[in-house]
Parts: sequence; structure tokens; C-alpha cells
Amino acid sequence: MCSIMRCRFGRKRIVMNGNVGTSRRTFLQRIGSASACGTLQGSALWPKVGREGLTYGYIGSLGPAGRDHIEVFRVDGKRWTQVQRVRCRAPAALLLHPNRQFLYAANAVALHEGLPQGTVEVFSIDRQSGTLSLVQRRALSLSGTEPRSLAITPDGRYAVVAVYGGGAYNVLPIQRNGNLGEVGRIFKELGCGIHVAHQAAAHPRMVMFDRTGRFVLTSDFGCDRLSVFALNDHGELQRRSKVPVASGAGPASMVLHPGGSLLYVMHELKPTISCHRYRQTDGIIEDSFQSVTLASREAEVLVRGGLTIDSKGRFLYAASAMGITALAIEPASGSLSIKRQSENANALHISQDDRTLHAIDQERGSVSRMSINAASGTWDDVTQVASVASPVSLALLSC
Repeated sequence: MCSIMRCRFGRKRIVMNGNVGTSRRTFLQRIGSASACGTLQGSALWPKVGREGLTYGYIGSLGPAGRDHIEVFRVDGKRWTQVQRVRCRAPAALLLHPNRQFLYAANAVALHEGLPQGTVEVFSIDRQSGTLSLVQRRALSLSGTEPRSLAITPDGRYAVVAVYGGGAYNVLPIQRNGNLGEVGRIFKELGCGIHVAHQAAAHPRMVMFDRTGRFVLTSDFGCDRLSVFALNDHGELQRRSKVPVASGAGPASMVLHPGGSLLYVMHELKPTISCHRYRQTDGIIEDSFQSVTLASREAEVLVRGGLTIDSKGRFLYAASAMGITALAIEPASGSLSIKRQSENANALHISQDDRTLHAIDQERGSVSRMSINAASGTWDDVTQVASVASPVSLALLSC
């Protein structure tokens, strides 16, 4: 069985129902990128390299004929200069270590050395050039396939991986040299959703730590569920709370308001953003108090994308099949209102000063830079700064 999936430009794409039989390219095109934005966790400092404001951009790419890689760019304003291309298998998500000396890539693969396992690759970052060197490829648990997201504790001791294909979370210790130890703990999810083609089983989609670093927030695409876990000193995940979202929504990308008490969730089967209150004192996500529709949809369309938010919590930015949407956040209630929608993208990164938004567009193979208007939260001066074959993940390192 198969279904017709219409792209944002009106072209049709055939998508095989279920995971078995799905082509590698089609499967990887479903990867969203909220955790791929490379937001730094923790406050560890790294000495500045080069002149003030220099940044390095890391773009995960699905290269032709399976030659997947990460492209490394030196970023100086609107000028992006490629400095390296390094092999990396299906880089669904990229994340910087809190000390900014290592980059981790979740490899959305179903096999590793003949076994049903996904992997995570660890790269060291050269302090002078920003270039990468592969130092390790760590296998996940058996049946732990197609990882889509990873998060690192603020103290850098553990990595938590959302194992989409295996319906589980893997916890791996991080050694002082940045290497990952063997999978120490596994938390298996159970359940399913109403869409047989996409929700026949649990599919953990994203993981992230809250502002306190005490709790792990997760979205489960397959079960239409959000969860909060506590991670103890032994690397064990203990569920603190869970809350259902709209049936058949397919929750994916998440972002917390800078104040820590509001959670915004993008759904891939229903192009909506749900708004939730979050109690960071005890790790409780409350039921949605608002749902904002991003665009009309056809049956079985996957709205891959991501979310990012400015440092003051005034504006939320969503990347979806319909492009980038800017939403104003009402200060008192946390509710959303759409300000602008345009530009194609499927992953976003906002600069630390809230003045610049970077976006990748997998369909066009582009990386774009936009200037943000501080008053309205919308953008102008859109410039394509790089061309990358089928970009799917993004991390920026500011020195």
C-alpha cells in the first residue's frame, strides 16, 4: 500500500506506508530538525577563536548515492565559506557538547555492522579552524534503530537519545574525552496512534532538558504523547508525568519559553502548534491551552520542521512545509498569534542576539540568512548564504 504525498511546490511524492519498504531517501526526508538546531546547553566557556563574532556552521546533508556528510562553514555575517566536508551517516540531528569541544550526530540508520542498530557519531572540533575529526561511532541498543534526536545533560555527563525506530530512549554516559560509553539504560515506550501508516508503534521523536537540567522532556510521534522523565545519578530515566495531545497529531519538535514555564510543540501529522504550561519545579506538562493551525493539509502529509524562540520569549518561529511562520507570544498568557508566513525551510537557528535567523531548506538545498526586526519579530533581507545537497540538520557555534 502507498499514499500520495504532495510537496510544498505542488509536486507529488509516493510514500510507502509503514517503515518496512520505505526508501532510504523518502524515509530520511521525513526527518524534522528541532533538536538539530544545536542550542548550547550549560554555561561552559570556550576561548574565543579569531575575531569577534566569528561563527562556524555545521550542516548535516544527505549526499548523492548515500554519500551523507556534514559540511563545515566559517560564517562571517552574510559570508559563508566552506572549510570542510566530513562523512557522516544520515545526520538526522546535530548537537554541541556543553563545553563546545565536541559535536554529536544522531545517525538515522536501521543497520550497523549487520545488526538492527542506529548509531551516534562523535566529532572533535578544532579550536582554530572549526573543522571536525571523527573520534567515535557508538552503536545504540539492539533494535534501537533510526535515532532522531539527542540531548546532553548540562554537566555533560550523559546523552539521552530518542530511538524512533525502536520505540525507546537510550542513555549513554559521556567520558571526559567526549566519547560515549556503551548504552547503560533503556526506557522502552509502548503504545500506538490512529494513523496505521505512521503510528503503528511508539516513535520517540525529540528529547530535551528543561532549564533546570533536572528533567528530560520528550515527544512521542507514534503515541501522540508528551512525557517528562527524571534522570538520576545512575543514568536511569524515571517517568514523572505524561500528557496526551490531539489524536493523530504526531508531536515532534518542541521548544521551551526562556522563562521555563511554557512549552510549545509542533505536530507533523496535523500542522499545528500546541501550547502547554510546564511546571519545572516537579516536571509536569499540562494539557494544551491553545492550538494554532499553520496551514491547510492533505491526508497523510507529513509536516516536517522545527521550532526556535528568541531569548526574550517574545517571538516563536516555526519551520514547516508551508515555510517559516513568525508568531508573537502574548506576555501574560503565553498564547500565540501569527505575524508572518513565508520562505521555505525545515530547520531554524536564531542568533544569540536575536537579530539573525538561519534556515535550511531540504527541497531547494539551500541555507538562508534573514535579518529580524526587533519590534515586529518578522524578517527581511533574505540572503542565500550556502548551497548544500539535501540539508536536514543544522548547528551553529559562535565563538
